[in-house]
Amino acid sequence: MQGLDKLRSATTSHLAELYFKGSRSAANKRLRKLLDLDLVHVTIRRLDAENVYAVSPKGRRELSNDGQESPRRIRRPTQLEHVLLINTVRVTLATGLEDIGGELAGWQSDWELRNFGRSLVPDAVFSIRWDEAPAVEYTLEVDNETRSPQAFLQKILRYARADYSGLSRKHAKEVTLVVARHEHWADRYRGIAGQLSSNRILAFTTVEKLLTGLSHEVWTLTGNPDSYSLRALETLRYRKDTPAAQRDFVSGDYDHEHTRISYDHD
Repeated sequence: MQGLDKLRSATTSHLAELYFKGSRSAANKRLRKLLDLDLVHVTIRRLDAENVYAVSPKGRRELSNDGQESPRRIRRPTQLEHVLLINTVRVTLATGLEDIGGELAGWQSDWELRNFGRSLVPDAVFSIRWDEAPAVEYTLEVDNETRSPQAFLQKILRYARADYSGLSRKHAKEVTLVVARHEHWADRYRGIAGQLSSNRILAFTTVEKLLTGLSHEVWTLTGNPDSYSLRALETLRYRKDTPAAQRDFVSGDYDHEHTRISYDHD
């Protein structure tokens, strides 16, 4: 139940992959017991979609007795789909990294990060340990077709300014992974990011491509026709062929309100 609570909301497949070695039957049996005890509740979205589970108020009380804090129930459908997409990425990494020499060493989703009063809150911050080396940090942004291109631009600018403020202390580039629901949105956001200059590595893919396997070359960068695997992205952190962040906009001289950015509207 604590595992489900950390995910906030999860599908049967999420829980089966994480805790039951992919067995949906075993996951369903455990969920039925928790439902009968009124420790979890279920949301039926559509007939063609998986059920979604979350810890119930009674379950949260039980967890709080163990010193665990539980988030509030998600009520808006768009917010729920966004959380489920974040958790799809999380489960894919947690269950697939071992096959490519990695380990998910830590994870904090946006609802956890907000508790720390961060001024810039990604959808998730996580760390991967490659071949028992020190863990390295990534940020995650997912898009469930609910954000505007302008909102995405604003966030990328904030990332760039944050990077610039610490350039003198950093010897490696930061990596942000952007996962979109569909290829159209991944291409649109990659095009927006490509019109700016940043020292950060921005890598784009779709959830469908991500689910084909972490060893596959499904990540694309701005201004680069090549595709990379997740592990290959890590080797780019220390390359010197990417220009340093441009001082005109990351230092505050860039006026995004009066600069033309093409959003490729249909």
